[in-house]
Amino acid sequence: MAVLALIGFLSIFSMIGCESKDEKAAVQPITEMANSIWGESRVEVSNDTGMTYPEHSDTNMSYEQFLKLYPMNWQLVQVYLNCERFINSNGDMDEQAEIDKYKAFAQKLADHKYMRSSISIWYITPGAYDRFDEAKNSDMTVINYFKDEENEQGKLNLVTANGIDIDEQGQIVTTNEELHKGFDIWKEERVKSTKLKNDGGSYNEKIKNHIYAIFADLLASSNTHVCGTAIEGGG
Repeated sequence: MAVLALIGFLSIFSMIGCESKDEKAAVQPITEMANSIWGESRVEVSNDTGMTYPEHSDTNMSYEQFLKLYPMNWQLVQVYLNCERFINSNGDMDEQAEIDKYKAFAQKLADHKYMRSSISIWYITPGAYDRFDEAKNSDMTVINYFKDEENEQGKLNLVTANGIDIDEQGQIVTTNEELHKGFDIWKEERVKSTKLKNDGGSYNEKIKNHIYAIFADLLASSNTHVCGTAIEGGG
C-alpha cells in the first residue's frame, strides 16, 4: 500500500508547485500533534485547503469543510525529524517504537477530522533540519529543496523515511508489515549514511542513485496508492 510508495520519492516532488507559501491553517495544529509524539519536529502540509482549488480559495477553511467540497482529495502531511535523535551510530533505530508513534499520530489526525491523509515521516540530517526554514521559504517544496541539494551540491539530507495512510473513515490502511518493509528498504542507506558521516559526510552519487532506483522499482511494481496520485480536482 502507501508505505512502499509512501514517500512518493519519484512523484511527490511535482504535486505542490501551484500552492502559495503562506502559512496554512492546518500547519500549526498538525505541528503541535507531531511535537506531542516526537518532540521537536517540522511539518509541511499540502492539498489541505482551497489554495489548490481556485473556485474555493479560502485558505482558512477547516480540512473537514474542504473534504465536503472535494471528497476525493488526499491531504499530504510531511513530518521532518532530526535523524540523530532516532538513528544510532550503527544505523539502527527502534522500528516498533516508531511504528507506534506513526499510529498514535495518525489517530490524532483522525480525531481532529483530518481524514484521507497520507503521512510521510522523513528522518533528515541535522544540517538539513537546521535548513528547514530556508527550504520552506524557497520556491520549491521542502522535499524538492533537499533533493536538489543532494543532486546539485552533493549534500546528505535524507537518511530514512516511512509513512502511513488514513482513509475517509479515519482508519489506518497501512499494515505493520508494510511499515517494517519500509524501514528495511532504507536500512542499507542508513548504514552507508552513518559511515559517510563518520568519514566526513560527503554524499556519494552512487548511493543516491541506488536509493532512487529502489523507489523506482517499487513504484513500477506497485499497483497500490501512491502519495499524490489519488488526488482529484487539484491545481
